[in-house]
Amino acid sequence: MALEDHSGFTLLGDIDANGHNITGIASFAATGLGTLGSLVVDTNTLVANATGYEDKVGIGTATPTARLHLRAGTATAGTAPIKFTTGTLLTTPETGTIEFYNDRFYITNVALRKIIDRSNGTIVASTTVANTTDETTIYTDTIPANALKVGNFIEVILAGQLSTHDASDSVTINLYLGSTLIGTATSTPKQVTDIPWHLNAFFTVRTVGETGTISIHGDIVTGETITYFNTPSVVLDTTAAEDLTVKVQWDNANADNTIQADQGITHFSN
Repeated sequence: MALEDHSGFTLLGDIDANGHNITGIASFAATGLGTLGSLVVDTNTLVANATGYEDKVGIGTATPTARLHLRAGTATAGTAPIKFTTGTLLTTPETGTIEFYNDRFYITNVALRKIIDRSNGTIVASTTVANTTDETTIYTDTIPANALKVGNFIEVILAGQLSTHDASDSVTINLYLGSTLIGTATSTPKQVTDIPWHLNAFFTVRTVGETGTISIHGDIVTGETITYFNTPSVVLDTTAAEDLTVKVQWDNANADNTIQADQGITHFSN
């Protein structure tokens, strides 16, 4: 079907240009779409404003301010501004492309394709544990079921300060992945006030599935005490959601025994 020189053409209903051309339309208003109809262009190439005018396309906006301008998304399912469907990566990377495959986004610059890193679980308010000997969660972030892929590199960073009542008091910091304890450290018993502490742990996903495996390394620093931990292979069910959790436990309940987490993040790479 070819429509030529119909400036101001207004369509009520549907238009289906199945492999044919629509040419010479200076302006095109398709009203009555949405629940009443649809605009279907089934062709190999669709060129909008190729010559003349402002060469801008707006989707959901009548006044585009870029070559392609999308309307804002909403909280309703199915209304994101843009959505990718997983597919095979290009055999030869092409500069300037964005691809989505196996739950990873890829971006290519100068023909070198890289996976886009992701972060989650950022702390924006301090969490304090004091005056208790109960093991208490001070940080947690959830890894969804089937989110881990072979080659993923995950790092958790947590930092803050701690104080003790007297020289016999200490605190133990435990890192769990699911119910598995993967790292632990206990501060040196001594009287301290607002000394810094931090945890830095990372792991690589080696295999996935109900008996998936990860390799873990990390360190926990409490004042002058540094504790390292390393486990070459830990079994982890990657088909289930797993919480990445940091818990702390004082050896003595006292209001002056206090530890707080001020900053934290979980970082996903590769």
